Amino acid sequence: MFSEQQRQGIAQSAASPPAISLTRIGLSAQEIRSYSLARAIGNRLPTYAGGAPPWDRKMTLERAASDAVAAALNRDPRSCGILVPEEIQTRADIVGTSSAGGYLTDSPNVSFIDRLRNVTVAYRLGAMRLPGLVGNANIPKLVDGTTTTWLTNETTQVGEVEQTFGQLSLSPKTIASYTEMSRQLLLQSIPASDIIVTYDLAQMLGVGIDAAVINGPGSAGAPHGIIGLTGVTTSSGATLTQTMLRAMQTTTSAANSPGVNFGYAMAPVTAQILSTRQRFTGASVALWEGDQFFGTVEGAPGMSSAQVPAATIVAGPWSEVIIAEWGVLEVDLNPYLQANFQAGIVGIRALWTIDVGVRRPATFSVLTSVS
Repeated sequence: MFSEQQRQGIAQSAASPPAISLTRIGLSAQEIRSYSLARAIGNRLPTYAGGAPPWDRKMTLERAASDAVAAALNRDPRSCGILVPEEIQTRADIVGTSSAGGYLTDSPNVSFIDRLRNVTVAYRLGAMRLPGLVGNANIPKLVDGTTTTWLTNETTQVGEVEQTFGQLSLSPKTIASYTEMSRQLLLQSIPASDIIVTYDLAQMLGVGIDAAVINGPGSAGAPHGIIGLTGVTTSSGATLTQTMLRAMQTTTSAANSPGVNFGYAMAPVTAQILSTRQRFTGASVALWEGDQFFGTVEGAPGMSSAQVPAATIVAGPWSEVIIAEWGVLEVDLNPYLQANFQAGIVGIRALWTIDVGVRRPATFSVLTSVS
């Protein structure tokens, strides 16, 4: 079972921005409170008189933060969008219709009801970050090594066995999200609207990256996830039993993995099946112990999330998963600054460049057709 401390950490991370940690530049608590991405976007807009936008005319907190991130990444701040430091997680919307943003400006806001999203899995179960990359990354790995020989006598010859090497290749792949909001809202810059818009953009990027870890197709610009990856053990779990779940742990141990951060991930309906099925005939406990969100499966952590395909279980040592990062969350306006010029609507795009790699695929197993 998860300890109380672990459960509190999971609950906190579930309510926090996704674990696609952005570059930290050392903003103070006051600067974090004062930072407004909506104001930064508004400052990027050209003036009605056609002069240089405020972004180019004065050094604001938002511009200084973006420039600091650009310097850390060795990028020209004039050739990139707004680079958002790790300390900031925000979002914004449209004023006109209440459901499209008007609720944010009609009266003071005392709280905020966020939308529901799929619970992310990879970082919570132990996936590793590889931040700060510039070019393509190749991680060498030893595929096969030398052997040992007992010497029969002093004249016994030791045979030569050379090591076999391979590499895990990682290359930039970009995920994007897009939204629109009004110039009026940018000018008003209500803090709640600033939080909502960009927080949603960042959250959805995080959900998309996590989904790629689980089931990325490896085509159309997306990374290849665990499911379907060459080397991962796949079997059918129809009429799921304790033996099948234990076999997934055996796959990891048979691959000589120490099983660090071993865990099971599955869809909520699959977790329900496990939580109501006896471990074996006459047993007083089920295959899934604890609540249906974060439980224990055969002594290992279990998570349920709609990120995992239906009737599927993915299990393995999640520290074997690498999420490589190039740069930071980058937010920019569309090339023409306004998506709907007549209505004063501004298009905003968020980009995040990553790749997913599994160091030793043989340590993972996937169970399909679970019933």
